[in-house]
Amino acid sequence: MEIELIFRICFLLLFIAFLGIRAYYGRKSPWTKQTREERMEDLKREGRGSAFVLLALWLFYMLWVFLYLVGPSIIWWSFFTLGLEWQLLGLVLGILSVPYIIWSHRTLGNNFTATIATKEKQSLVKDGPYARVRHPIYSAHTIFNSGVVLLAMNWIFLILLVIGILYSYRRMFNEEKIMIERFGEEYQTYMGQTGRIFPRIRQSKN
Repeated sequence: MEIELIFRICFLLLFIAFLGIRAYYGRKSPWTKQTREERMEDLKREGRGSAFVLLALWLFYMLWVFLYLVGPSIIWWSFFTLGLEWQLLGLVLGILSVPYIIWSHRTLGNNFTATIATKEKQSLVKDGPYARVRHPIYSAHTIFNSGVVLLAMNWIFLILLVIGILYSYRRMFNEEKIMIERFGEEYQTYMGQTGRIFPRIRQSKN
């Protein structure tokens, strides 16, 4: 079995695992128990344009995953070469992202929502990965998609990664504004103690 086929199989298994975890915790979210009117109100608050961009990115991403897995000869022009060690690094990143996304979702629990919104019974989670990072679910996505780029060695996945990071930062900024409105000074203090998607480098005190 050629090495590229092995990497595509690894890619498929990681993609199914990551997507399955997201779907599982998404279905457990209280957001799925809301009425259609409540969901539409949340989407309206987030902005229809934002929701459209997210949907378009997701559909194109799924199309490119399909082409990478079953028709790499069709998209031959989009591949680049770095070396086997970089693909192995991509595989490691993909594997690490799986327990990280589980840890993040389990810690967040019923506080998870699919849209930018806070709920009446929502609490401010500051333990687990949230003790060092405000948005570990976005962190997990960044790690996973970085792994995808290196594992697949594909320019389109790299472009999607960059677009995804830019979109995520815009969304995180809006989420934090809402969290400040909901939790006030407590959240502002929390922001000063944590990094946005990666742990803040703390300077040693002399």
